[in-house]
Amino acid sequence: MRMLSIAVLSALLYAGPALAGSFEEEYAGPGAAALSPKMRAFREQWERRQDDRKNLAESAKAPIVFDSDVDSALQQQIHEDLSFVGGLQGTASSGLHRKIFGEMAGADYIQFFEKRIKEVGMDDCGGGAGTVACVRPFFFPNKMWLTKNYVRFNQPQVSRVETVFHEARHTESDNGGWSHAMCPTPFRDENGQDVRGILSGTLIQGKAACDRTEFGAYSTGLVMLKNIQKFCANCTDKVKMDAGIFGDDVLKRIIDARAKTAIQDDLYR
Repeated sequence: MRMLSIAVLSALLYAGPALAGSFEEEYAGPGAAALSPKMRAFREQWERRQDDRKNLAESAKAPIVFDSDVDSALQQQIHEDLSFVGGLQGTASSGLHRKIFGEMAGADYIQFFEKRIKEVGMDDCGGGAGTVACVRPFFFPNKMWLTKNYVRFNQPQVSRVETVFHEARHTESDNGGWSHAMCPTPFRDENGQDVRGILSGTLIQGKAACDRTEFGAYSTGLVMLKNIQKFCANCTDKVKMDAGIFGDDVLKRIIDARAKTAIQDDLYR
């Protein structure tokens, strides 16, 4: 493994619009009896490292650990994306944003990320064509896995950033990992068109790719994107435009009427 300082990363996160790679369906929780050989090996590896990680986690500047299969190009991309986040400056922030992140500011974003993500590895995250990243909150707290799609998709930087913050939200095992909700079947937008991953084009009807709360992982990414669009003081017009487009797309995934209204009242009125 290669260790890089979080301090460096901060000077440097749903599966964004593509399908999120979560494992809520595969594992029933900490008491799940049957694990695949691969997951059993992962679990054993995790347990062997707990004593070492305990001391690191107590430090606000504990290093993030990259598994050896995270190549240098992908590490560099994460550096660049989190560097962008760490430099954001906002003129204001919405109410939901303050409840989830604090202020619309780079320091608050990095603090949110550092608290939740301590390790990064590579995995196929279930093998879905649109999967970008995943976490396993009940088995590997504070670890995120990325797929090759993180750099393979032709997506704007703000979309990649939203992805890792979506996954960081999933690490909150005390909130059940903010499990996704099943999207309805059929699942169509206000124009009667099938809802698909904005990058992958994957149909998401009947998949665990929606939210029923304004505080879930998709909602967290949406709140971040729309606040960047509305309140970022040092973003380019292109960044703000991308944040708005991808944020509006995520709104389709909020399928509870009350939660959707809460988000619209916070960000769209």
